[in-house]
Amino acid sequence: MGVTATLVLGRDGSTSFEGSSGAISTTDDRLQFLARRRGVNCILVGGESARQEPYTTSPVALVIVSRSRPKILDKNPLAHWWDLPPAQSLKKAINEFGSEILLEGGANFLRTFLELGLVDVLELSVTDFTGGDGKISIEGLLNNFADVKESKSGTTTFFHCTNPVNQRK
Repeated sequence: MGVTATLVLGRDGSTSFEGSSGAISTTDDRLQFLARRRGVNCILVGGESARQEPYTTSPVALVIVSRSRPKILDKNPLAHWWDLPPAQSLKKAINEFGSEILLEGGANFLRTFLELGLVDVLELSVTDFTGGDGKISIEGLLNNFADVKESKSGTTTFFHCTNPVNQRK
């Protein structure tokens, strides 16, 4: 598995609604998301997501990459705060916690890792939600990978993307 990025989007590319991805998610998406979290050594998340989403608990170490200290550190005993560039944060997380890393966060946070060629797998959930904020191109995300498998459960379409076209060696 290695480094896996996960993201839920509305079918119009919405990444959030009123600052949170919760309104975009479905039960099927949430179940797969929670299972994915249990299979990694560490979750790496951006500071904005850590401030907007409920990270008071995590099944494994949670590393928040941010310039400012997040309040969640006081509530989640597994949380760490690193004021480092994304690539350095990922390298440090692998060295300290293990090679199975889950990248969570907004599209801009994940895009940074994709552009640097540091993502092995993208797990993308697309729900029927429309009208949210921070719209991005679903096709643009999928184009970062040579192998894209699509499946559907209920109203959610899942894309399991491997073989990145821009991966660092």
